[in-house]
Amino acid sequence: MLDKNQGNLNILREGGARLEDGHFRTKAGMCTNVYYLKPSEFPKETLERVVSLFINKLRLDDVQIIAGVPSGGTYLAEEIIRQYRNMTGREIPLLKLEKCGKSFCFKKGENIAALKGKDILVVEDNTSTSGSLNDVIALLRNKGANVFLAAVLVDRRSPGQPRVATELVRFVWEEVPVFDPPCEKCLQGIPWDNEHGHGKYHQVSQFELALPP
Repeated sequence: MLDKNQGNLNILREGGARLEDGHFRTKAGMCTNVYYLKPSEFPKETLERVVSLFINKLRLDDVQIIAGVPSGGTYLAEEIIRQYRNMTGREIPLLKLEKCGKSFCFKKGENIAALKGKDILVVEDNTSTSGSLNDVIALLRNKGANVFLAAVLVDRRSPGQPRVATELVRFVWEEVPVFDPPCEKCLQGIPWDNEHGHGKYHQVSQFELALPP
């Protein structure tokens, strides 16, 4: 019998949200053969099924506000709010954040003063370091919010990576292998995937790396 994590991973794979046996470039410039789509790229049926399974773990009856880590976390948070509203008739407000340089800030028009004392769930689509997640948690706590829970769809952190600064619920954990370029596929002349990941921005530099000295 499959354990819960493997079963959830299979749901993402079979639903077309987890790509494998490819050649992808990460944001940090590494090579990998596994790529998770952003929630906005999930087939509709897959997103709805994944959220319907995930939502029961999130203690939403205790949540007063949901904040999504831009931009994948925001899209995921919107689907969580939609399904919870359909289930209960209750609307949980979405706090909108945006990227500001290397960190995050509140979108114009958000009532920041109203965050004080509120019980908040922070949502992210996937994390490999917990850096963005912890930045958002710190931002909210600095305004007096009680960030009591974080939800991550795909946790790709390896052992030894920084901890998330609150209780964490995750749908899937997978330590995705990454390789310094040029990897074996680079040396075979296989281009980075130019539709998924960051390969489309770096095709020329990839083949320069693969050239013999």
